[in-house]
Amino acid sequence: MKIISLKILSGSNQWSVSNQRLIEMLIDLDVLDKYPTNKICGFYTRLKWLMPSLYRHSCSNGYPGGFLQSVKTGISLASVVEHIARELQCLAGMNADFGITKPTGKQGEYYIVFSYQQPAAGKYAAEAAVNVTSAILKEDFYNIEKDLLQLKLLRGDKYSEAVTASFPTEAVKPQYSMLQAG
Repeated sequence: MKIISLKILSGSNQWSVSNQRLIEMLIDLDVLDKYPTNKICGFYTRLKWLMPSLYRHSCSNGYPGGFLQSVKTGISLASVVEHIARELQCLAGMNADFGITKPTGKQGEYYIVFSYQQPAAGKYAAEAAVNVTSAILKEDFYNIEKDLLQLKLLRGDKYSEAVTASFPTEAVKPQYSMLQAG
């Protein structure tokens, strides 16, 4: 999974009439595009554990918990990246209530578009969302608190430089195969 391009939009755009402050990310899922979330062993559980606040996201289902239900039944990892980017900003005190994920027509490529309040924070959230999703896939430890502190700093607030003690960098040993057979 890699970011092909990342743009900060601030004005009229093709994605929304009412939302003019948008991040437009073009992402290539590569081979991961063949695996919806329900075909990735433990993905739903790890995502729900790492970011329980995603429960608030309704997604296209229209009710709280709808996004996580979609993850459980199977959606593209591109949609997961979009929701994580939005939620990271929300957890850092910035409204990011608009998002859309659209395939480009080329296998594995998606446009991920979401709102931001501070351009640098929106860009950071996009990159962090890819990192979070990748860590979940690899069953690696990921410290979201580090991202939240950075987003709060980018938001413009004055926060202490004191961060959590240490950030483990070693991967958690996989206990089961990531991809389900079949």
